[in-house]
Amino acid sequence: MEDIKQHKKPGIIYPTIVVFSILIVLLMIPERISFFDDGLNFNLSLIAIVNVLIFWSGVKKTYKSWLRFDTLFLIGYLIVHTQIPFLASIGIEPERPSFVWINKNVVNYASWISTMALLLWLLGYLLFMRRNQKPKKQAFKKYTVSSKSINNIMVLLFLLFLGLVGTDFLGGNYKGTENWGSGATYVFLLLQVVLYLNIIYFFINTKNLSFSNILKVAINNKALFGVTASYVILFLLIGDRGPVMQVGILILGGYTLYQKPITFVQLFTLMAIGAFVFTLIGLGRSRLLSNDDSNILVRGYKNLATESSGFNPTNELAASNRILYRAIDVVPYKHPHLYGLTMFTELIGVIPFGGSTFINITNLPKMYYSSSLFFTIIGQGSLYTYGEGSEIIGDLYINIGIYGALIVMFFFGYFISFFSIKAVFTKQHTYIIIYLLLLITAIYLNRSHILMPLKFIVYALIVDRLLTKRVYE
Repeated sequence: MEDIKQHKKPGIIYPTIVVFSILIVLLMIPERISFFDDGLNFNLSLIAIVNVLIFWSGVKKTYKSWLRFDTLFLIGYLIVHTQIPFLASIGIEPERPSFVWINKNVVNYASWISTMALLLWLLGYLLFMRRNQKPKKQAFKKYTVSSKSINNIMVLLFLLFLGLVGTDFLGGNYKGTENWGSGATYVFLLLQVVLYLNIIYFFINTKNLSFSNILKVAINNKALFGVTASYVILFLLIGDRGPVMQVGILILGGYTLYQKPITFVQLFTLMAIGAFVFTLIGLGRSRLLSNDDSNILVRGYKNLATESSGFNPTNELAASNRILYRAIDVVPYKHPHLYGLTMFTELIGVIPFGGSTFINITNLPKMYYSSSLFFTIIGQGSLYTYGEGSEIIGDLYINIGIYGALIVMFFFGYFISFFSIKAVFTKQHTYIIIYLLLLITAIYLNRSHILMPLKFIVYALIVDRLLTKRVYE
């Protein structure tokens, strides 16, 4: 038994600065269609960056570790929403201007919406941290998780996935999930759920982890270490960075919650190494050297050496902002708002086969299955050749408009602050699972729809409730 810790609240100055910045940005609102304004985009980018830095200076008094949802999410948000307009405002055009500038005349408005949404997210986060909370009377009970059945299921699902995914995928032909069958897709979702739960349980159960005892710990957790290593190697070899990044962030998240905090320097070093390696993987899976039999990292390095534009690991992420430009360009003048349609399909999709059943019953056109398909078909037509993806503000904008998007971002910041406090300071089991599964989506969420983590979290909570038990000390 140990007392539940109370978090330190950031000073009133921090939300005050955000409110003041919101008032300034409200005075800077541009027309929806206007010529690209260097000064406006520079100033909006500067306001966003400065507010994030001030926010971090206040939040660091509360959290010892820098590996947090807000850190990763805000880094991703700034890259997606400020990198391209900021660089363009000082005369540096993006690598592929015709690809990025869907309509350059909506960029001013997009930058304004992005900055307002960011400030409201920061305000929501800070306001929850500053709310008065009565100290808990009960003490936190230490526990371990018994998960033998989950271990067995994890091994079986991994073997089943290898059997269903097909030789095309296993042979290294990277197409995302395009060369998977529907059976492999469902098995992969369940595999991720049980694997990630097992990693979380490992950190809950392991009290003292160090280099001196790592071998003994690995032997005692052979199934988890074996499947995790095989899973990571498999996806590295075929060039799919997402699953590898999620496992890495989850391990670091569990480590910082239960072992020791990760400092700013450590986080920066890990992100720099990760960005470099993932860039090589992305280049290595390209077809420029498709006849090269060397491994994916060597091919990536060879492709990097031939790149005329040099090395910039954030370009791919930053280009996601083009989806917001498309959203503003199209909705509502060329296509009406969706009034939450794709968000509803994502919500009902949490129920197994719920999304497909809804689509079949309503005979819903394909472009409304998801915001990603909406943007893809709007941009390329029904005979599209690749998926254009989505973007967090663009997804909200096409569904619920600018005001709805801004309101949701405020409550999203409040919601994330709630789960961060609960996970770090109360160590309550359900909050730990929700927070860590949110953490692994923190960066990618900026180039997806806001409900992206929901299905994963719901499935994980169901599996956790049905197939494990907590043993209290």
